[in-house]
Amino acid sequence: IHDYLSETSAAIAGTLRIIADSAHHVTDILRVFRTRYPKVTVSLRVGNTGQILEELRSYNAEIGVAGSPSPGKDMDALDLGATEIIGFASKDLLATGQTSVTLKELSKLPLIFRELGSKTREKLVQEAAKQRISLTPIIEAEGREAVREVVASGAGIGFVSVAEFVHDERLVPLKIDGLDITMSESLVHLTQRRDVKVIRAFMDCAKMVQSAKKTLPGDETGKGDTL
Repeated sequence: IHDYLSETSAAIAGTLRIIADSAHHVTDILRVFRTRYPKVTVSLRVGNTGQILEELRSYNAEIGVAGSPSPGKDMDALDLGATEIIGFASKDLLATGQTSVTLKELSKLPLIFRELGSKTREKLVQEAAKQRISLTPIIEAEGREAVREVVASGAGIGFVSVAEFVHDERLVPLKIDGLDITMSESLVHLTQRRDVKVIRAFMDCAKMVQSAKKTLPGDETGKGDTL
């Protein structure tokens, strides 16, 4: 009923519910969307990829930001790009000046993982297994922010994509030698809801922002600078 009324109203209003694995990926889009559609209230929650897709399919959210380039045949997806997966640790945990670590070294260090359902965790563990290396966490924390705080305390090493690494004076990024995996991010929604006015409006803003990033001068990677 709410969708029908939104479709037949003269102006776009109501609520847009977004669930993302990291709010970082939608901040530029949200700024453009809020400027264009000030009558829409935006609700933003955080979850892992599994939770995001489940919430979309349960009609508990309109838009998702998920670490999955192929969320399913029932979803429309807009590619937001991909960046390398890295480790990060507190400055006091490793040797001064250390900027990289191998998978073999990681297997002997205390690791902090996100909960099951995290694509970053899944990709890391799968790639290590291919190299016959087992990575076992000493702590599982729900949500990226929780992982960051546990790592900042000096408890162990966490993992994140470069795009999602938050510069924090307590933390240092670590390149993982011998590991070549990236985390793709996609903006997703149910295909059957593509004509809901507020969803269509948000996706149009997202496409405009992505197009602008790809055409910024001097940007050959397609990532661009923050608008």
